[in-house]
Amino acid sequence: MSWKSIWKFFKSIIAGLIGAGILYTVCIFVFALLKIYYLASGTNPALSKYTILIASAAFLVLGFILGMRAYIKKSNYSKLFKLTWTNVLLDFIMAAILSFGTYLILKFRFLFLISYRSLIMLFVVLFILFYIFSCVFAHFVTAKKRALKQHKTRNAVLFILFNPFFVMAYLWLFGTIVYSGFYLPCAVTIVGIEKSNLTADTMSLGIQPGEKIVSIDGTQIKTLQDVKNYLNSLTSTKEVLLETEKNVYYVHTYKNGDSRYMGLILGQDYCVRNY
Repeated sequence: MSWKSIWKFFKSIIAGLIGAGILYTVCIFVFALLKIYYLASGTNPALSKYTILIASAAFLVLGFILGMRAYIKKSNYSKLFKLTWTNVLLDFIMAAILSFGTYLILKFRFLFLISYRSLIMLFVVLFILFYIFSCVFAHFVTAKKRALKQHKTRNAVLFILFNPFFVMAYLWLFGTIVYSGFYLPCAVTIVGIEKSNLTADTMSLGIQPGEKIVSIDGTQIKTLQDVKNYLNSLTSTKEVLLETEKNVYYVHTYKNGDSRYMGLILGQDYCVRNY
C-alpha cells in the first residue's frame, strides 16, 4: 500500500469524523424540536436513556458513513466534510468566545463558578457543534460569485438553522431531555415561606426548610405540577392538610388571579431513574 493511498484513507476517516459531528448536531436539533413540541402541547414524556443513546449512536454512525462516502464519491456535499484551516479558525474563534462568555455570565450574573475542566469540555462541545455554521460561513467568505449560486437555498437554510446562538439553544433543550432520561422528579421540598400578610399564620406553624411534602389533603405529591394541579382544583380558599416526612400542618391557601397558593417556596427534587 502506497503512502498516497494511506493518506487518502486517512483523509476519508477525517471526513467520516466530521460527518459524525455534523449529524450529531442534527441529532441535537431533532431532540430540541421534540422538546419544543412537548412544551407546546403541555406534555413532557421522558425518553429513556437507552432511547437517547441508541438515537445518538445511530446519528453518529450514519454521519460517519455519509462523511466517508461524500469524500470518496466527491459528491455535491463533499465540501461540508472537508477540513480546511479557514473552517477550523472560524470554529475555534466562535467556540472560544461563546464558551468564555458563558463562563463569565455564570460567574458574575448567576454567581455560579464552573471548573476549568467543565469550561474546556464546553469549548470542545461547541467547537464540534459550530462546525456546520463555520463551514457555510467560510464558503460565503471565500467562494466566488459563481460558486455561491450553487446550493444557495441549502446554504441559506444551514446558515440560519445552525448559527451559534440557535445551536446553544438546541444544546440546552437537548440537555433537558438527557437529564430527564437519567433522572425523574421524586419529591417536593419546602425551601422557605413567603413573607407577606397572607402568610402570617403559615410562618407561625414551625415549618422548617428542607422538609419534603408527602401529601396534601391525602393527595400524594411528587412534583411541583402535582402541587399546582391540586391547589387549582380547589373551588375556594381553605385550610389544607399538609403532610411532610416530619410533621402534619394545616396551611391556609390564598388566591392570586386564577391560581391558588399556600405561601410556601418549593423546590423540585430529582432521583436517579431506575429501568
